[in-house]
Amino acid sequence: MHEFAVIEDAALAALAPLRAEGVKSLDLYVGQMEAEDIGQVTMLFPAVYVVAETLSMPENEQVTRPTVTLTLLIGDQNLRSGRAAVRGDGTSPGVYYLLERCRKLLHGKPIVPGWRTWRVTQETPLVYAPKKGVCIFGAIYQSRI
Repeated sequence: MHEFAVIEDAALAALAPLRAEGVKSLDLYVGQMEAEDIGQVTMLFPAVYVVAETLSMPENEQVTRPTVTLTLLIGDQNLRSGRAAVRGDGTSPGVYYLLERCRKLLHGKPIVPGWRTWRVTQETPLVYAPKKGVCIFGAIYQSRI
C-alpha cells in the first residue's frame, strides 16, 4: 500500500471521534469542494476532508528521511451568520472549534507506526462567505520517518 493511503487511513482513524461531535462528513478529499454551487459543497457540513499531498525525500548526508504533508480541509456552515460558521453556536461547532479538535487529535501524535509525530505547520482560511454563512479553513501537518 502506498504511503499516502496508509497516512490518510491513519488520519481518518485518529479523527474518528469528531463524528460523535457533530461532524457530518469525515472522509478523503477527492474534489468535494470543487462543485460549482456552494450549496452542494456545504450540504454535508460540518466536514473534515483529508488528503496526503506531498512526499519529499531530501538527502541528508547518507540518510534519506521522507517528509509527508497531510492537508485537512475543514468547513462549516451556519445560516445565522458567517461569524457563527467560524466561531460556532448552539447549532454548529464552528471552524475554529474543529481546527482545535483536529490539532488535539493529530498534533504531537504518532498516528502512523514507524513515523515521527505529526506537527501542524499552518492553519489558514480558504473560503469565507459571510452572506452564505460559510467558512472553510485548510490545516497542514507534516511528519517524517
